[in-house]
Amino acid sequence: MRAKAYAPGRVELLGNHTDYNEGVMLGAAIDRGLNITGENREEDLITINSVSMGRAEVPCAELRAQTKQPWVNYVLGVIHELKALGIPIAGFSADLDGNLPAGSGLSSSAALEVATALLLLTLHQRELPPLEIAKACQGPNGSLLAFNPVCSTKSLPSMVEQTTLSFLMLALKRCERFRFRAALR
Repeated sequence: MRAKAYAPGRVELLGNHTDYNEGVMLGAAIDRGLNITGENREEDLITINSVSMGRAEVPCAELRAQTKQPWVNYVLGVIHELKALGIPIAGFSADLDGNLPAGSGLSSSAALEVATALLLLTLHQRELPPLEIAKACQGPNGSLLAFNPVCSTKSLPSMVEQTTLSFLMLALKRCERFRFRAALR
């Protein structure tokens, strides 16, 4: 089976660094993101090809932190969290690309986690509610940065209280659409 998934980046409007300190944050999905396409494999091997980060291969039996290519740890963390939820993840190969620059403060790691989770759920014909997907993506980086890419609609900002995971979607009254354009150099 072949599948694809997309996850947008996000911007924090309020509450920078309060997400992992159990505070309140206000964030919104943006118009830049990551695409991932992939398929199941017969062999127990995970292969990820990234246009910007290179290629990583990890045997399914060796799902532990990688030091040579640390970016793949976000993928492995999602696999670990999905397995903990009882979803059997087997070998797969995937290609990753997009227009969300890594290290730019636009939650590229959260977008990678969400895109990976959505791809794996599709490949394994499973479903989870959006908040459960965001929680599964919380494990790898310790914060709920994945909330906006999974739960937001129409780029509406959302306020999330980290200790209870309660949230409120906010509608903007004075403009039709909230859009943040990342400045690329």
